[in-house]
Amino acid sequence: MSAGVRQRRFWPRLLWSLVYPCNEQRAEPTGVGLLLVALSFGVGLAAYNSGNNILFLALSLLMASLIVSGILSWANLRGIQLELRAPPRARAGCACEVAIIVRNTRRHVPAYDLGFELVARPVTEEAGPDVGFSPRPKSPGRLLRQVWRHGAPSAPSPNRTSVPMGGALQPAGERSLDWTWTPDRRGDWELSLSAVVSLFPFGFLRKRIARDLRVRVLVRPAPIELQWEGSALRPQAMGGARSAAVGVGPDLHSLRSYRHGDSTRLIHWKASARSRGWIVRQHADESAKGCWLEFDSGSWPEGAAFEKAVRLAACVAERLCAAGALAGWTLDGQEGRRYTRREDLDTLLDLFARVRAGGGGRAASPAWRGAEVVRFSPDGAEGVRAHAGTACIARA
Repeated sequence: MSAGVRQRRFWPRLLWSLVYPCNEQRAEPTGVGLLLVALSFGVGLAAYNSGNNILFLALSLLMASLIVSGILSWANLRGIQLELRAPPRARAGCACEVAIIVRNTRRHVPAYDLGFELVARPVTEEAGPDVGFSPRPKSPGRLLRQVWRHGAPSAPSPNRTSVPMGGALQPAGERSLDWTWTPDRRGDWELSLSAVVSLFPFGFLRKRIARDLRVRVLVRPAPIELQWEGSALRPQAMGGARSAAVGVGPDLHSLRSYRHGDSTRLIHWKASARSRGWIVRQHADESAKGCWLEFDSGSWPEGAAFEKAVRLAACVAERLCAAGALAGWTLDGQEGRRYTRREDLDTLLDLFARVRAGGGGRAASPAWRGAEVVRFSPDGAEGVRAHAGTACIARA
């Protein structure tokens, strides 16, 4: 397509987009805009009844200001690129920083006084479409009530907010805006930037353009205040001693020559370079001097007690890990997993973020001999406790 043809088609599309914008765009009068419309009706009635040219001139100025406000507000939103950034993980009840990166791709015209509507919702909830707005009511009275409700101040919500961008964003400029979001429960959340809003230049019209920017955030269980009684554990469970036998523990036992079937991750590169042959590491066997965490969600009904049990289990796992006493865990009867590095604790906390009541079977006993098994059970009407055998090590 030639440049001349594209130029001829550009202006009709531009004019049609101003007269009949797509569903992703919405222009609504503000309170001042409604007052301007009412004033225009009054001046128009007075002008037609009196035939005064000055009143007709005033009416034309009022209507021109409303039209110019809509055109400039529409032009203010063109050429704006957005990016939504959030950490992949967060903690319930703790502040999480969400960043909005705003870029002005226009080369000559700044962008003024933009606003961004952000929504956070759990993934499990049913939600409407993220792009576009609900249809306009056919009744003028309903339309006015809808505009009035949208313009009226609403109750603050931690999962829905509007972030303003004060001042001007220069041509080819970039700015980062922050939203401090505090999730109220664990699980998978979806953060979305639903619309960009502009009141430029006079504040008569609220121009909104829908956007489809989403990021997923995994929210881990919230911390909980607990009574820690770690001294109730067996002394041998807190030492973390290793045996002299060859096994899969984290400590080095000896070096030997490479054999067929050995993992390449066990190769000792410095020793192999010195001996000019493949040398692999042998690790000492972990003698199970630690605690094995066992959590069974199938024995808990859905409710506040289950959520408290999940929070307590996550905090106990962190306490045991910090003390060097976490040997591994079994969750909902699945195959047990040993704790060998910090990433394993992150995996366990991610599992606790998604666990649901009644979702698993009876947890199996750990295959690691001699481990002290930590289980969780109700404590009174609303409490939860963690116990190793008959000894209680934590309660909340």
